[in-house]
Amino acid sequence: MEYVSSIERIRLQEKLDEAIQLGLSQGEKVGVQVGESTMLYRLLKRCFGELSQELHERIKNASQAQIEIWFDRGMDATTLDAVFQEAAH
Repeated sequence: MEYVSSIERIRLQEKLDEAIQLGLSQGEKVGVQVGESTMLYRLLKRCFGELSQELHERIKNASQAQIEIWFDRGMDATTLDAVFQEAAH
């Protein structure tokens, strides 16, 4: 087995700690996005009934920012079209 000096061990541990932090951070972002998309889906299902598979996939694949926009619209919308309308340019 190859000898690893104390300094090398410390560097390896620092790299491992950085990798763990990065993984935790990325996992947290994914968790937040999944949670928000789940809540949007529940809100829309409660207001408008069962959603199509297409809308379910659209929500699942949307960015966190887009989900938040749709959620805010869903709070007041009277139709699904109003929730998912594209902004006029």
